[in-house]
Amino acid sequence: MFCTKCGKQIDDGSQFCTYCGNKISVGQPANQQTVKPVYNAALQTENKVSGKKKGNGIIIGVVCATVAVVLLIVVLIIASLKKSNDDEGEVAENTTEVTSGEVLTPPDTEATEEEETTEAVAEIPEVDEATITKAKEAYINHLADHAGPINDYTWQFGYDGDTPKPVAYHDINRDGIPELIFMEAKNEYSAGYTIVGFKDGAEQVLGQVEDVDVEVAGGTSFYVAAIKDTDELFVYKEVVDEASEETYTELVTDVSGNYNPTVTYSRTTGPNEDYTETVVKCYKDGTEISEEEFDEYLTAKQDSIGTFLLYSEGDKVDELVDEKEDVCLTFEEAKTEISEGLDIDVDSLFATGLPIDSSVAFTFASGAGGWGTGLNVDSDGSFTVGYHDSEMGDTGPGYPNGSVYVSNATGKFKNITKIDEYTYKMELDYYETEQEVDSEEIKDEIRYVYAEPYGIEGGNVFYLYLPGKPISELSEGFLSWSYGVIGDISGESTLSCYGIYNEAMDEGFYGDKQ
Repeated sequence: MFCTKCGKQIDDGSQFCTYCGNKISVGQPANQQTVKPVYNAALQTENKVSGKKKGNGIIIGVVCATVAVVLLIVVLIIASLKKSNDDEGEVAENTTEVTSGEVLTPPDTEATEEEETTEAVAEIPEVDEATITKAKEAYINHLADHAGPINDYTWQFGYDGDTPKPVAYHDINRDGIPELIFMEAKNEYSAGYTIVGFKDGAEQVLGQVEDVDVEVAGGTSFYVAAIKDTDELFVYKEVVDEASEETYTELVTDVSGNYNPTVTYSRTTGPNEDYTETVVKCYKDGTEISEEEFDEYLTAKQDSIGTFLLYSEGDKVDELVDEKEDVCLTFEEAKTEISEGLDIDVDSLFATGLPIDSSVAFTFASGAGGWGTGLNVDSDGSFTVGYHDSEMGDTGPGYPNGSVYVSNATGKFKNITKIDEYTYKMELDYYETEQEVDSEEIKDEIRYVYAEPYGIEGGNVFYLYLPGKPISELSEGFLSWSYGVIGDISGESTLSCYGIYNEAMDEGFYGDKQ
């Protein structure tokens, strides 16, 4: 049969035209003849064109389907890649965020630590052993030249405190060569420090500050500290009297290697004008700042301290030193450490003789009564001493002519050090009496009682004074003993003879006037 719409012949019984899709009436008999349409050229042309479009549409459909599939695959790949990147970002984020759960860590932890380092610490150069040896030789000779003032600094930890530790041997400027820093007395009440380095084959004074530790009514405390991983020094000094003043100074090296102050913070604490309240004022380089700003600065600097080089007694100092490294040395410890490995006779280097050509005779007496002590001292410190005291009224059975207290001894002074042009300090090494002390015997009706050598006994530190020593620098105790030997000298300007002073007993020997 034929389609009633397009006229194409289709199979009998078809419900739709396979050419144009027209629905065929269900009630149409299969053997019914359909009138064949009259031929129409226009219609035939249209049908041909329609048939051509049908064939191209199939091809285009296939192509479009293929493209769609390809696009779908591409989209899936992109989505997969995006998910992978998101997962990696999530892992990276988890490594830098602290959570209550487990933290993922990248496998290359060393690289991460390197990235977190914000400031590189300069490496300390290696220095050959020969240079270190030359530096130590220079330092040990420098110590010998300053032995007197160093040993005369006795109040570092208080007069009843520990043995002074006035020396440090430490690489403070990080040049690979340790520096020498030491405290020494400038006079009887003031001391300062000196920093000595070694550069270009010779020693070099890198810094020197006086009046760091001063004897005042309320006391003084101080420290000199090295800031860790730098060549900076941090110096503290507090003087307490009616008010207190704290000073904190940063010292850094210049192009020549010398230490110079840069920033100074200070704080004063004391009463107001009518003593009704305590006033605290803080400054930075002389400009007033808040106490909060001062405390914030001080806390940060004290936290950055690596090593204490020198320090004194004081509650504030003790607490800090206990938390940090301490390289302070006694004078003897410094001599031993610095001279280690050197081909040098340290004892001979530090042995100082007295500036006398031959022995000098001294007398210790009050001028009243029959007692006196004679002392003869040689240039090497050795001495002989003789003491006698006649008590003719001290009689008894067998000695009606009285009693004589006597002592004859030999001994030596050691650790002789030059303090200044007219003063030498020395310590009593020993003395030995010829007779046993407190023993006695009677001869020619006189009782002889053997005693200690008066004027020497009880002493430890002695001072030799040379002619020319200013009288104003001598103690009242020493001057008082001049009456019985050479007369009153308190009105003179300088000492006209040799003198020896027993510091502990406040006693004085005098030689003949020059």
